[in-house]
Amino acid sequence: MTIVGKNITNMTEDNIKVTFHAYNRIKERMGLGKKAANRISRKAYSDGLVCNEMKNGQLKRYISEKEDRYNSQDCMRIYGQEVYCFAKDLDPNGIQQIRLITVYPVPKGLQNHAIGQQKNRRVI
Repeated sequence: MTIVGKNITNMTEDNIKVTFHAYNRIKERMGLGKKAANRISRKAYSDGLVCNEMKNGQLKRYISEKEDRYNSQDCMRIYGQEVYCFAKDLDPNGIQQIRLITVYPVPKGLQNHAIGQQKNRRVI
């Protein structure tokens, strides 16, 4: 993981980079540090609930609207009670990189739906 900006770098074997903004949001909203931000971003990307895996309903509609708004198909993940917004890029060497852009909580009215669907899928 690399935290982009402010010269904070921490490389791992994964191609997931955490932007400085995302790191600040994780710190502010979840109270986690750099190493935990690395772990949670990898877990959210690999194990998070994607829109096409969700049952039809309010939660799927909410994520679909967010994906349409940010033009980020299959880059929004729900893990726990947070929504993780990723972006896929190619670096100058042509290797695909994934950046965590931001993290925000699932709306209060949809948290039970998110937890229920993740339990059915055995994510959490």
